[in-house]
Amino acid sequence: MKQFLALVCVICTNFSLVSYAEPAVSNLVNPAKYCLSQEEQITDLSNRLALYNVAGLVGFSGMGKTELAKKYAYNNQDKYDLIWFFNSNTDLIEQFVNLSKQINKSKLCDANKCSLSEDTQKAKQDVLNFLAPKSNWLLVFDNLHVNQNAKIADIVKWQHNGAVILCSQDAKDLPNAIHLPYLSDNDATNVINVILEDKNPEVVKELVKVAKGYPILIVQGTMYLNENKHMTVADYEKIISASNDKMRSHVEIVLKQLSNTTKDLLYKIAVINNQQFSRKLLEGIVSKDNLLKDLDSIIRFGLVNVTYTDKDNSIFEMHDAIKEAVLKIIGQKEAKNIVTKVIDRLNELMPKGEDNKYVSLISDKTLKSSLEELLNNAEKYEVSLYKNMELRKNLIGLYIAALDYYGCEKMTEWLTNRSDKLDSLVSKVLMNAKEKTDYAEFLVSIGVYKNRAQNNYMAAIYYLNKAANLVNKLKVPELSFIIYLQLARVQGFIGDIGDAESNLQKAYDIVDKNTTVNFDVGALSFVKSKLYLANGKYDEALNAINETIKIDNEAGVPQGIFTTPVYILKAEGKYKEAYEITKNLYEQEHKNIKSNHELLARILTRLSAAEAGLKMTNEALEHAEKAIKIFNDNNTLIEDNIYSNSYNIDLALAYSTLGNVLSTSIANDNNKEVIINSYSSASRIYYNRYRHNEFKVDDVGYFCWNAAKNLCKLAKKKDEEVKVWYTTYRDKLVENWPNHPRTKDILGLEKAYKCKAS
Repeated sequence: MKQFLALVCVICTNFSLVSYAEPAVSNLVNPAKYCLSQEEQITDLSNRLALYNVAGLVGFSGMGKTELAKKYAYNNQDKYDLIWFFNSNTDLIEQFVNLSKQINKSKLCDANKCSLSEDTQKAKQDVLNFLAPKSNWLLVFDNLHVNQNAKIADIVKWQHNGAVILCSQDAKDLPNAIHLPYLSDNDATNVINVILEDKNPEVVKELVKVAKGYPILIVQGTMYLNENKHMTVADYEKIISASNDKMRSHVEIVLKQLSNTTKDLLYKIAVINNQQFSRKLLEGIVSKDNLLKDLDSIIRFGLVNVTYTDKDNSIFEMHDAIKEAVLKIIGQKEAKNIVTKVIDRLNELMPKGEDNKYVSLISDKTLKSSLEELLNNAEKYEVSLYKNMELRKNLIGLYIAALDYYGCEKMTEWLTNRSDKLDSLVSKVLMNAKEKTDYAEFLVSIGVYKNRAQNNYMAAIYYLNKAANLVNKLKVPELSFIIYLQLARVQGFIGDIGDAESNLQKAYDIVDKNTTVNFDVGALSFVKSKLYLANGKYDEALNAINETIKIDNEAGVPQGIFTTPVYILKAEGKYKEAYEITKNLYEQEHKNIKSNHELLARILTRLSAAEAGLKMTNEALEHAEKAIKIFNDNNTLIEDNIYSNSYNIDLALAYSTLGNVLSTSIANDNNKEVIINSYSSASRIYYNRYRHNEFKVDDVGYFCWNAAKNLCKLAKKKDEEVKVWYTTYRDKLVENWPNHPRTKDILGLEKAYKCKAS
């Protein structure tokens, strides 16, 4: 249908799309069905890629750079196993992560036995390293504006055997550039004849003269005349020639023919458009009553183009030239008003708290780039700091729920850069209760993120205490409850048992005083069980964790990424059901959690420990090694220490488990160095994490007992090195847990095996 004609297909004429073999990995959107052949430019581009492996397409907005790149990619699909378009207007790192995921799932990875990182710190380099020696791939970096070529400076310098196309409005530092020309009169005539319904030769000739070879104006003007058959080309020329900015003049006359609701939709699209946006997002920010009708109007005039559609969602794009014209027309004040309205609406829609069902909100692949554009516009048009903060606060909660720690880091960085200003507003009593609450909730989310993703308990406690001080005089029991609960959780996991128990009691007191409020009491039992485990009270811990499971079941919470930690904790004690719990968790969650996520590694660690106890040595060894690899692959955003994941007690447990598994192996003598190094790595992490609290934590005592027990048995052949390491862990037990049954067990074993160093 003509109303779905790609707006960016600005040089169009009849040609039929030939069917080509599709690449194994591709996000190519096919060129429009009515594009000019552009044989000269296609040949030039092919030659430059063949000679140099990289070529630029240069031209200002609306000259057809994107469509030419798509046409080349489509025509050459049979040459490439991978074709990937990057939108340089949005975060390139996240796009490399997505490409890495697609490669990992494809036959390309099967053939090369690769496993590219899906981590934001490593994905880009892994993808570049994977592609560099190969020749059957094409990357396109699109939508570079003036003075933005520095964004892809490393790509320009990259040595590889493939093909890279760079589409930019700026020729500076762009290698092997092809400057796209204005259309010739003949080409412009062909374009108009495809689109124009009344193909009067005189009308076509006049329109060619008016558009002066500017591709996007040719398409826009022709579509406008289709909708206004009473208007002559002279009438149209008189209107758009009133200013030097013909695109702005064109959009202004289109706006006069749109209803108020259609214009409102168009304005909102302009402030969220980052090349792609979804119908799902539009349904959230405008009334659904008029959405389809208004969209149809916008599409008929060519202001928006449909790029993808299915029964659940549709994806659209607005050309930058159209977006910029719209924003110029409405002006700074109205743009600020529109951005504010969209933010207000999104804040109304955003979920509160962590809930699995809300993860679907960011399954929309265009949402994050649209939100990024909206937030950039919030800064550009100086939208209220509080409204900006509220949306970002809601987003970090959403990203935590979706395990998107890269998104969390962006939100954290924004708040950190403005913390002095926000604190000043608090001290000057320039924040109302609602704004203080939003600020405190933001701080809590950062605290949760710092502890969960970075294992940075010091930062977590800092942010949580700052939130506690902020809400001290506010009557917000739900938030106060969450703060004290999270403080207890962090402190319990670092061995600060006294403060943890104190804050847990504060949370219980809030529940008792506010009987009409629906608190997450299951979370209280979860933290309580961890504190019991830290004190070596296994039966009490089991009762508390079973209470958590009961509460979750009664509340109808589905088992998933938010209940999995509960079951992991239940398997921490040496209970009979540990193997079945972890085995069932692994079978369920490895399908739902990405293959390199820390939560999967935690499951694998517990599964390995259970398998070792059941003498399933091969399985235990495989799962322990896999868990360690995942933890070490996810060494992102670790602060204040040069060692990867050096605070991560889950990694410590994985190393400890590996040592235990290898110690039970028949060939343990051959694994001596690996066993010693595994225990040493675990010991270092426990020290980094707990410091002076190290010997308040039962986990450390349990580790020392296992290490000493296994090294004692390994030292039976009078291996002095092993005896020295045995003595290290044995002495920690004797000094810090002198009366514990584990210590007596080790001393008895020592007597039998004579494993103490001389």
